[in-house]
Amino acid sequence: MQEEIKKRIEMIQQGEVPEGYKKTRLGIVPIDWDVKHYEQVADITSSKRIYATDYTNDGIPFYRSKEIIEKINNMPIENVLYISSTKYYQLKNKYGSPCKGDILLTAVGSLGFAYLVDDEKDFYFKDGNLLWFKNINNVDNRYLKVTFNSSYFVKQIEEIFSGSSQRALTIEKVNKLNYLHPLIEEQHKIVSILSTWDRAIELKEHLIEQKKQLKKGLMQNLLTGKVRLPSFEGEWEEITIKEVFNISTGYSKRGYINENGKYYIADMGAISREGELIATKKTDHNIDMLKHGDLVMAKDDIGGGNIIGRVIFIDKDDKYVLGDHVFKLKPLYGNPLFYTYLLNSKGYNKIFRRNSIGTAQLGLPKKDIENIKIFKPSLEEQNAIANILRNCDKNIEKLMKELKLLKQQKKGLMQLLLTGIVRVPEAYDQPVEREEGEVNA
Repeated sequence: MQEEIKKRIEMIQQGEVPEGYKKTRLGIVPIDWDVKHYEQVADITSSKRIYATDYTNDGIPFYRSKEIIEKINNMPIENVLYISSTKYYQLKNKYGSPCKGDILLTAVGSLGFAYLVDDEKDFYFKDGNLLWFKNINNVDNRYLKVTFNSSYFVKQIEEIFSGSSQRALTIEKVNKLNYLHPLIEEQHKIVSILSTWDRAIELKEHLIEQKKQLKKGLMQNLLTGKVRLPSFEGEWEEITIKEVFNISTGYSKRGYINENGKYYIADMGAISREGELIATKKTDHNIDMLKHGDLVMAKDDIGGGNIIGRVIFIDKDDKYVLGDHVFKLKPLYGNPLFYTYLLNSKGYNKIFRRNSIGTAQLGLPKKDIENIKIFKPSLEEQNAIANILRNCDKNIEKLMKELKLLKQQKKGLMQLLLTGIVRVPEAYDQPVEREEGEVNA
């Protein structure tokens, strides 16, 4: 079976039509599949206009593309907007509102993200931001949703906006877009297979969140001395940051960026909200080289204070160059990894935010940083705490790799299923839950 699928894939990639397949405007597909317009299976419309003056402090939730993407990703919605119940029911009674089984498609900004309404809770949405697929018929609405993730849908979008800087989906454009339509029984089976992968991904995400909460709890207890490790006792000394670190600043390396450079630039953009090192800019400029054990702290933040005071740990010699909008904290003694966890803990994050100045751009003055007091356990206790928290990070990193692999596997299988290159009876491989530490091959 695998050899047969491999041969079929090779033929289709070369433009040859295997037995049981045909050429269509969406490529080579199974002979029993149809090519349809979205307008053939759903009424595509939008909402009636809502103005800022219609917003209220409570009532019925009002969603834009941003909130719909958060719902798609199972993220909590921040800063929910509302309209009054009176306004909502006026619109619902006259024009209707999304109900369970309908699909909303993002039409501006991040295009083509589809949300399948999965409950009966009332909400309304922004006109122009989202397109509303209602009265869906002769197609499994779950299957219709996943077609928006298909390679042929993405290709059609790229063709529509080729050479254009104005990227917005309209009802007229989407009505005429094509999708591949298998028999309804095969649609059900495709959705069922992909749902199996979704459940595996959700389980992995849930496990990662559990591990993150465990780490937060350990940080709260171990970094405050609330819980002591066996064999350690005695009061912790309280000292200032300048007694542990020599603090200095770098300068902008913007003029030296080289995408093929040897070194990474550790600047404000290289620090995540969680204190992770996410450097992407590269350079061959080797001034201000950082060493293993150095810490880099965000001293400025234009994003509302989310990274102000966050610290990253430099894990290798001669790999990173100090950039701008950050402090370099060079350890004078102690375990720098322990102090990375300490300075990134919730309590110190509040202290740094409290000491920041400015409005549009927040900043941390060096003199204020130097005099902030921190705890100093014995070096042995620092090492023990750092090892425990580092092991937590390693477990989370391992699970994140497994999650990434699951998502890659699902994406690859989805493209094969949605184009019919692999038919449902052939798609027997399913994600397998491994013991912790194992990765799906």
